[in-house]
Amino acid sequence: MENASKALLIAGGVLLVIMVLSFATYLFGRMGSQSSDFYDDMTETEIYEFNQKFFNYEGEINIQDVVSVINLAKDSNKRGKAPVVIVVKLNGSEVDLENVKNSDIGKMLSDDLNNEKTIYHCKVDYATNSNYVGNIEINK
Repeated sequence: MENASKALLIAGGVLLVIMVLSFATYLFGRMGSQSSDFYDDMTETEIYEFNQKFFNYEGEINIQDVVSVINLAKDSNKRGKAPVVIVVKLNGSEVDLENVKNSDIGKMLSDDLNNEKTIYHCKVDYATNSNYVGNIEINK
């Protein structure tokens, strides 16, 4: 009889250990999925904030905003913040963001520098197969 009670105690202990390990595994899985969801939410927020910088300029803009958009795209490409390269087209021709300087932008817009009332239209689009801004088109 004494061996039977020891066997029951051992079996109960093993069952208790299995239950504790199962509970720990469950908690570990839940915590992992919550941190993954939090990371995904953070990533979506970062993408939204990145894109919003460019979408703020969408629509009618003035000459100062044209320079700001070009510099923002240039800085973004240089830092590699997004997995896409932003392409800017100014009045139909593509701007080489890698080598363009503010003085070069001024030369491109030289006809309009003295006329601050010139309005440009900025269209911002997402890159192909991406959630990031990839194309910016600026026209008079």
